[in-house]
Amino acid sequence: MTEPRTCVGKDGRFKVGIHRPCFGVRNLRRHDYLQSLGALEDESGVDNRANFPDRDLYEPEADLIYEIHNPFAFRGTTYINSAWADAKAARPETIAIPAPKPCSLLENIRQAEKITNLGLKEKTGLMDLLPHPLRISLAQASTDPEELMLLAQKSCRIIFGPDLQTPVGIGYKKSPSGQTIPDIRDPEVFEVLVNNPHLPDPWKNALVLKPGVQGTNEITGEYLSRDKGAHVFEYLRRNSYIPWGHFASNMANDAVRYRAGDLSEEDMRGLRHLYYQRAFIRLAAELDIPFPGARAP
Repeated sequence: MTEPRTCVGKDGRFKVGIHRPCFGVRNLRRHDYLQSLGALEDESGVDNRANFPDRDLYEPEADLIYEIHNPFAFRGTTYINSAWADAKAARPETIAIPAPKPCSLLENIRQAEKITNLGLKEKTGLMDLLPHPLRISLAQASTDPEELMLLAQKSCRIIFGPDLQTPVGIGYKKSPSGQTIPDIRDPEVFEVLVNNPHLPDPWKNALVLKPGVQGTNEITGEYLSRDKGAHVFEYLRRNSYIPWGHFASNMANDAVRYRAGDLSEEDMRGLRHLYYQRAFIRLAAELDIPFPGARAP
């Protein structure tokens, strides 16, 4: 009889598996889409060069992954990224749900009683007066592009083009550790806002869709059908909870899809193509079957 898989050892001690990920990735992307993502506070530029490597990739030492079997074998197994787990172990209070802050719409409206003429300055002032929970709700529920653009400017620093109206990127800053990170002032509003389909597409592109704006995950595959309007990127997630990394196929920023109903048959063909392509490439590598060189069609 096979011994049940559980994190409880026969001696009553807790057992955990440790994976030390090390893997190579064949780069199958054919095109580069180098763009500016925004600028630091000193106005030096930030671009997405890291997302478009020109050769195959090798990850010698990704984050350790903890493999924990449920005490009850039938409940399966959990994989946890050590970077997340170690940070939470050092500060377990960060896992807690914080107590809600004071929220009173009437109190905030009292502060706005003298506002009679709703120009840009007054509209911006009203956004400031909204209690934070209501600001989050408005970011989710609003169908008014103007409201959403005002909220966007409250949630992060935005870089505008020459017309001072069209966003071309977002602001960046240096973290205490020296990393270049987006200058997002209200992460909760930002996360909700960028998922609202009524935010104008140029704003979606600058804030969340442009390759590189969500991080330096390399694009290792691409499906492009210009005549049918389908364009899909395959992103590599190196430090995934999956010990050998994993791949995510997302619609490209020039093929905006915010509802399942917006996906076309060609979009689905492109998504399936990238998943199958990566599976076959990895299988071929395991079986020592030769296949075309890097970045081949």
